[in-house]
Amino acid sequence: MTDSEQGATSLSPIEMRERLANLAEHLGIAQADYAKLPLSERAFRAIWELETEVSNGGFNHYFLSGAGLLATEAFGALRLIGASTVAELLEQARKLADSNSLSEANINALDELDQRFYAEHDRLITLLYAFVSKHAEERGITKHLISNLDDGSSRPTTQRLPLLNPQRHPYFLIVIAIMLLVVLGSLTWLPS
Repeated sequence: MTDSEQGATSLSPIEMRERLANLAEHLGIAQADYAKLPLSERAFRAIWELETEVSNGGFNHYFLSGAGLLATEAFGALRLIGASTVAELLEQARKLADSNSLSEANINALDELDQRFYAEHDRLITLLYAFVSKHAEERGITKHLISNLDDGSSRPTTQRLPLLNPQRHPYFLIVIAIMLLVVLGSLTWLPS
């Protein structure tokens, strides 16, 4: 068993996730130019954006937030770290999102994929933590730094979610317009 695997097994998935969040913030990974990042950091960013967005609102949120633009990269990165089940869930969700259909069947299918993702969440975090630990030296980050990023003296973990940007996601305005129509349409059914 490698040092990174031993370190990963001594931490709970919650502790690993907190340390990964601190690392992402420490590296400024969400603000960095994706194309200029080393391969391991691109893999980390693609998976981290998938994890945070799906955890905060499901696959639908992932694709609407703009993070879904990295879906192809996330798919490859998931396979790279050994998270093939999550990679397949992502691929199924991508096909549903690409269909541009907000049918009840597609929404239900995405909800089902969300539940399957949540069932794989702890395994995904463990695999990602082991991957990041293994590749930490590529940027001069020692395993000691990763294990001590959250030493109790750090500020609470905050997640920076990408801003909803219509230029990054061409269907953003259409989805917002449809949602507005649905809300306004449901208001007409309310008694006066």
